[in-house]
Amino acid sequence: MIKKYLPWLLVAAFIIIQFFQIDRTNPSYEKTKDFFANTQVPDDMKMAITNSCYDCHSHEVSYPWYTYINPVGWWVKGHVNEGIGKLNFSEWTNYTTQKKQQKLGECADRVEATEMPLLPYIIAHSDARLTEKARADLVAWFNKQATK
Repeated sequence: MIKKYLPWLLVAAFIIIQFFQIDRTNPSYEKTKDFFANTQVPDDMKMAITNSCYDCHSHEVSYPWYTYINPVGWWVKGHVNEGIGKLNFSEWTNYTTQKKQQKLGECADRVEATEMPLLPYIIAHSDARLTEKARADLVAWFNKQATK
């Protein structure tokens, strides 16, 4: 009996969860606190950081069309919340000098280990994909900044 109705129950559940959408609004923040406003960043590094990091580690998240489909939207929002919780480039000046250095060192480590950007993000955002050279350059730049 349940096997007969299971597909319909799954469709109904899928439809119902669409009514519980994520909040896609970015919080307002002072642009003067942003990483780029407070750090001299070469254009190529700025582009790499913007394309590969800012969607999950700043208040400048761009939510694509697929975030309107749950449970994908919930999953993406969870990743964004986790990312901002670990590193928020939009609140850069709130970090102490020691914390900034630590965060930049962590950025270098995570990028070098190919842990960042996350694979699902790279699949959905081809401009976030880093070539080996771009990855090495970004790691070197993060490491240099972490020792300043």
